[in-house]
Amino acid sequence: MSLELINFVYDSIANSVHENGLYDGIKALLGVSFGQFLSYVKNDDKDKFQERFLELLESNEELKKELMALKVTTGDNVHGDKITVNGEKNIGKIDSIVTLHIS
Repeated sequence: MSLELINFVYDSIANSVHENGLYDGIKALLGVSFGQFLSYVKNDDKDKFQERFLELLESNEELKKELMALKVTTGDNVHGDKITVNGEKNIGKIDSIVTLHIS
């Protein structure tokens, strides 16, 4: 499960446009750590990303739960600030969903 979550976050950062809902949701959940993980993605250092992200997940169960909820909520389908869940388009903004999880 952790490797699947790590790949989800890595791919979401690598393939997302700055200020789209998923990118911003992950950035909000990672807080100050986001910059470190973004630099691993920009440097195409997936091994270091996986190593450090696994350490983070193992030490922070709440973060793991929040990222899993984000993954499930988005259904891995995000376009701009809209999400698609089970084929329904434009369900809402992902940052609204994240706000519910982190408030």
